[in-house]
Amino acid sequence: MYGVSSTSTMKVWLYMCDYKHLHKLAYERLREMIYSRELKFGVMYSETRLASQMSMSRTPIRDALTQLNRERYIDIIPNRGFQLHLPDENDIWEAYHVRMMIECYCGQKLASDYQTQSAQNTFDKMQECLYHQSALLGRSHDIDLNRFWREDQEFHFAALSYINVSAFNLQYDTFLHIFMPQNLRSHFVLGRSQSTIAEHQNIIQCMRSGDIEKTTEAIQQHLNTSVRLSLSSNERS
Repeated sequence: MYGVSSTSTMKVWLYMCDYKHLHKLAYERLREMIYSRELKFGVMYSETRLASQMSMSRTPIRDALTQLNRERYIDIIPNRGFQLHLPDENDIWEAYHVRMMIECYCGQKLASDYQTQSAQNTFDKMQECLYHQSALLGRSHDIDLNRFWREDQEFHFAALSYINVSAFNLQYDTFLHIFMPQNLRSHFVLGRSQSTIAEHQNIIQCMRSGDIEKTTEAIQQHLNTSVRLSLSSNERS
């Protein structure tokens, strides 16, 4: 009796492990397709066709799509499929307020601790992301937005990691992508990528100097510019 129960439990456990692995793979692959612009705005996609393309069953694909819909990467259209979610004005302002609260808090903490080795290590990580972004821009005007955005994420999450509050990461990740360059119209992308590096550099310099007030102003300037460009891009769409 106990043997049957134990075997049954093991099968369930193995199934759950396999499912979680497939769900994670599907989710990460779909996000990669969004970041690399393999999936296009304004196009309706089929869950069934996507599952076939990715050689997976529909269950992990469906659950990954449900998560992406919850995080506002996509919009699920009943009985039709899904399409990329283009952030509207409410999305943009909501992301702005959430990011303002979290990023200003983290930046102020880093500026106040600027002399500690831990803070210095964080600054170095953030600076390394800027070096990588600059290198991507320096190659040509055909920017690898996927890699550029990954470095942008690493830059911001380095500051969050310094605080090390898991609730921040969960909340922040949902809103960070609202301002990603893939959401901007093509004529905004290059200019925004260049200004992003300059604004990030200013943030690091303010934190390294230990100036809390200037750090807050630099973060506000960065987010204000992101909001302005995102709203302008929406108006011209």
